[in-house]
Amino acid sequence: MRMIAIVIILCFFVQIAVREAKKNNRSYRVISLEQTGLLLQALKIDRFESLSTSIYDIVESPDGATDESDVELDSKIGKKMEPISIQLQISALKALAYLFSAVSKENQGNNA
Repeated sequence: MRMIAIVIILCFFVQIAVREAKKNNRSYRVISLEQTGLLLQALKIDRFESLSTSIYDIVESPDGATDESDVELDSKIGKKMEPISIQLQISALKALAYLFSAVSKENQGNNA
């Protein structure tokens, strides 16, 4: 009974993480995409198809041109950081790598 409850809770967390990774706020999405990929990889859950389309869209078209409004300052050292669009692309590619890793490990286990 306890194991079933744990599985249900994990499924709920996965659904929330996937939904959060698709939000429109670019600063938030930078973190949520990568963390969702890590979660899915750690749990060895295949959600490649549900996230890959939005990840491919980010990589192909990074939500507009880079300009001064797209650059954030690191408040600790007062130095300019990478534009949000670049950070979002990097995060999307990391998430894609994590998703691919989870899927390929699952497929390797099925082929053995």
